[in-house]
Amino acid sequence: MTRLDSVERAVADIAAGKAIIVIDDEDRENEGDLIFAAEKATPELVAFMVRYTSGYLCVPLDGSICDRLGLLPMFAVNQDKHGTAYTVTVDARQGIGTGISASDRATTMRLLADPASNADDFTRPGHVVPLRAKDGGVLRRPGHTEAAVDLARLAGLQPAGAICEIVSQKDEGAMAQTDELRVFADEHGLALITIADLIEWRRKHEKHVERIAEARIPTRHGEFRAIGYSSIYEDVEHVALVRGEIAGPNADGDDVLVRVHSECLTGDVFGSRRCDCGPQLDAAMAMVAREGVAWCCTCAATRAAASA
Repeated sequence: MTRLDSVERAVADIAAGKAIIVIDDEDRENEGDLIFAAEKATPELVAFMVRYTSGYLCVPLDGSICDRLGLLPMFAVNQDKHGTAYTVTVDARQGIGTGISASDRATTMRLLADPASNADDFTRPGHVVPLRAKDGGVLRRPGHTEAAVDLARLAGLQPAGAICEIVSQKDEGAMAQTDELRVFADEHGLALITIADLIEWRRKHEKHVERIAEARIPTRHGEFRAIGYSSIYEDVEHVALVRGEIAGPNADGDDVLVRVHSECLTGDVFGSRRCDCGPQLDAAMAMVAREGVAWCCTCAATRAAASA
């Protein structure tokens, strides 16, 4: 198994202006990208990226930056098989030569990440390819575009990165695979992580739902508090039926009973006999009522599927 580095190290390196390597899923592109923060772009970083990659340098940006800079889609109907959101290419209007040199592209990258920049600061087309990241980052779309923006944000920088796929040193007609990427990372002192690790880290450390409403409802099992939650990154809502008062850990140090119920409209509401969801929910509410202090959570399915 390939040795990987921690997400914490990767974030620290991004904050320090270093490049890292991020690998996506084997069932997706199965490639490793060099990634650094766009606002930290230097001629040296860009030259290093050009030397060891395909040279098709892209700058993933948060959607709000794309809107502010008037970065429209490269094509009206995205036909890329992975849904990569290419926008029209750009160069910095001032301070560059032809736009293709490492120095010129570093200038354009930094300008794209500059919160004071505007649409008139760029010429179109150009030599740098901005990409629009999906709102919600890797939790919505597990791509290098979103990983770059997430890492920059976690590093306390502008949500803008620079990415390009690393070419194999064994076969220059192919992209580097995982084992070779580990060797490359060690040779150049680079952190190596996977998008899967970044997803896991965000799920563990970030808040994912917001409390939006609460009401008291009388039921045949007694009175419950119905608390509505909305997912921050997905178009779904959840309801928690709460019995008793819970403030942090239970006052007596006891465990609190929690029942997680998968939402089923036909079974829960209409009493369909094609499933046992309704009886399961009823039994759970009865158990919660007997406990005195407990939660019964109904979890909805995603209404808007995330992109691949």
